[in-house]
Amino acid sequence: MFELSKAPHVVKKLRQEIQEKVGFSKPPELPQLKEMHYLRNVIRETLRMYHSLGFNSRTAKIDTSLPRGGGPMGQDPVGVLKGTQISKPPSIICTEQYLNLAVLAVMSMQRRADIAGDDSLEFRPERYDEWTPGIWEQLPFNHGPRICLGRAFGNYHMEYTIVRIFQEFERIEMGPYPRPQQVKLELNTKPAWPVNCLFFRAEKECVDEIMSRP
Repeated sequence: MFELSKAPHVVKKLRQEIQEKVGFSKPPELPQLKEMHYLRNVIRETLRMYHSLGFNSRTAKIDTSLPRGGGPMGQDPVGVLKGTQISKPPSIICTEQYLNLAVLAVMSMQRRADIAGDDSLEFRPERYDEWTPGIWEQLPFNHGPRICLGRAFGNYHMEYTIVRIFQEFERIEMGPYPRPQQVKLELNTKPAWPVNCLFFRAEKECVDEIMSRP
């Protein structure tokens, strides 16, 4: 909602897709949600910019190495011994002052310009029409044996909720903020300050259509 409050053109495009695929008179059903390409891109872009965890940790099961992180410039390979916990959250792989610690900074990785493009710090759902991230370049639910088992349920929950909100409201604006919004990393990713948004109901004809449903 924070990003959508700053992007009225995205909300307009999203509501247009809702009108075409679902309409404003009844809640969406699963087959309709599966046809909503732009809605999925809005969610993908949100999870790219605001990963739910922010950073992740792992423990090496065998002696191995990482391609970068060592050397004076951090561009040389770095050894990772069996049992090393990869969990320290500075921004990149350990150097000599963190001999046994490193980090998988997921949110930072997904915002890298060399991965997502020069506008990687901008909220732009349309990027997925021209860019397909590699399997390890965008990790909203992780990958491999530890991939999130509830990812499909989580996606459908977000899709349904967003559609229902914008069936009722035609625009959203950012409310008053006493200070610039920041991202806070604790156990998960969250806004540092409350997200204040103003919701404006749809035009009267759309409201009438909604209120006339059984």
